[in-house]
Amino acid sequence: LTRLVGEGWDGPGRNGAELTYSFQAITRKVATENAKSEIVRALDAWSRVARLRFVRKDEAGGSRNINILFGAGAHGDSYPFDGPGRVLAHTFYPAPPNPEPIAGDLHFDEDETWSVGTDVDIFSVALHELGHALGLGHSDVPGAVMYPYYRRVTALTDEDIGAIRMLYAEPEAAPSAPATPLHFTVETPAATFTTSGSSINAEGAATGAVAP
Repeated sequence: LTRLVGEGWDGPGRNGAELTYSFQAITRKVATENAKSEIVRALDAWSRVARLRFVRKDEAGGSRNINILFGAGAHGDSYPFDGPGRVLAHTFYPAPPNPEPIAGDLHFDEDETWSVGTDVDIFSVALHELGHALGLGHSDVPGAVMYPYYRRVTALTDEDIGAIRMLYAEPEAAPSAPATPLHFTVETPAATFTTSGSSINAEGAATGAVAP
């Protein structure tokens, strides 16, 4: 099972939460936009399975904000990193138990060999650490994203989804789009065209619904 730490950002019960996130410092090992997009992809993975909304802001810090930074050794908190091949990252749980403004902040060890799609994979670590930022502890289920030992992952597992839904409500269903009929106006051949052939080529303009 996956341990829960506190009651999440939404307080008692299973509600929704809106948080901001900011990038204070990004690794030099990967192109900046690639690194950021992998972290945003991890944020999106959590927001697809629970009632969570993440809004980016430019300035670091503040309450209910997940501040993201890459740093080596002593990097501004009380938990200095230990160099390559050991602790990859650490994250502070929501308040409580952690106080603002550090609650939810996510720190990566810049001394690691960060990459995209290979070890050490930014998305895999971000997905795990964001679980902590939302209030999840470690899982004792091998294969779960929240299992305490690093491995490359591509998506949340049923164990992770079940755990986050013990803190937050399920995502709201997207409203279904109203049906729009498809209209096709034939321009070629002309309306008075007749043929005894078994097939003709027709050209025109389509409006309305788009589907195979």
